[in-house]
Amino acid sequence: MSQGPGEPDSPAVDTTFPKRLRLRQRREFIAVQRGGRRLGVAFFTLHARRNGNRPSRIGITVSRKVGKAVLRNRFKRLVREAWRHNRAAVPPGYDLVVVARPGTMPTGLQDVTRALLDAFARLQASRDEPRRDGRPRRPTRGDR
Repeated sequence: MSQGPGEPDSPAVDTTFPKRLRLRQRREFIAVQRGGRRLGVAFFTLHARRNGNRPSRIGITVSRKVGKAVLRNRFKRLVREAWRHNRAAVPPGYDLVVVARPGTMPTGLQDVTRALLDAFARLQASRDEPRRDGRPRRPTRGDR
């Protein structure tokens, strides 16, 4: 079969970042940060909140404490790229907010990808594991 114009040579893998997969309004960011789980990883804190059966969405926050605009924009570009290529590893049905940590900047895409995948794995594990005392976890506000 020949490829038509504009079709990639490899099988179709969706690596776009459409608006429906982004958190775009301040109230969405606040809802995730107030009502969900928080996981700290190397370069950022990941806030996660269940959103039902909708596709997982992501928002990125970088304050001026992190650095000048060049560093803040670089961090956001790296996180977006890591998200685009590893979206399948995200547990379905979550709204996520990535908050950059001041003082720690990743050196490249591999660092951010590793941290993001680690956060996703920890998020999935924390959802599935029972509490330390053996009782099942009660759903958090973000899981309802």
